[in-house]
Amino acid sequence: MNKLFYPKLAGQNIIKNGKFYFPYLLTVVISAAAFYIMTALSYYNDLPEKQRYDYLMMFMTLGSFVLALFIVIFLSYTNSFLMKRRSKELGLYNILGMGKGSIGLVLCWESLYTWLCGIVIGIPLGMLFQKLVMMVVGRMMRFNTVFEFYVSVKGIAATAILFAAVIALTVVTALLFYAPKTGAGQLTAVITQHGQTVRTVPLTSLDKELVIPLDDGNYHLTVHVDGTGVYVADSDCPGQDCVHTGAISRAGQSIVCLPAQVVISLESASSDVDAVLG
Repeated sequence: MNKLFYPKLAGQNIIKNGKFYFPYLLTVVISAAAFYIMTALSYYNDLPEKQRYDYLMMFMTLGSFVLALFIVIFLSYTNSFLMKRRSKELGLYNILGMGKGSIGLVLCWESLYTWLCGIVIGIPLGMLFQKLVMMVVGRMMRFNTVFEFYVSVKGIAATAILFAAVIALTVVTALLFYAPKTGAGQLTAVITQHGQTVRTVPLTSLDKELVIPLDDGNYHLTVHVDGTGVYVADSDCPGQDCVHTGAISRAGQSIVCLPAQVVISLESASSDVDAVLG
């Protein structure tokens, strides 16, 4: 299986939906920067006024907890809103024959890219504004000390852990909504080309390997189907992603050839699905 297919498709989706993703990504970056600054202040311990420092630390710790809760809720809601705006795009993937498991993997990679970008940009941005915020807080608290710039390792770790938890939450949500159904029905290979179903083959009906040639006048593919799965043996399309994907053997998995507009998916078939064996 080509391990780069889903990451590459996810990256293309983010670029294509830039007008939706840019505000979302900007929100993630600002949230990461704000949370790092808050946690860095709560762990700063180079203050002579012990009583005031304890008060500041308690205030910042409470503020970090409230901010973390707000980030989880707000960004989860924002991500859900973004997915709803892309409902037509996800519906098109279904029409092309991509299984829910494949769509879920694409969404997982998109979430991972988004959160990693937020952490990589947000934490350094927080470091840039960290001393300025510390000076403002010191003036408000009337600390008679000079705040030195420092990198809070604990602040970085806390920010990374928080956003890793949000990544896990979005990944689990994506898998819950887009995971393939694992019913008791037999697996059926569904082959679509140019949006039209051209073959449905129940795997259990095969006692030997079935070779299916696909040719639309521009590209030629050779599909092999047997009782265990499906794979594309050869293709003259550029990129060869369909060939590199390898064999699929579980419900919800798909092989996609974008140049030839061919999608091969495995579905959990019910008893009323007829095989078109030609």
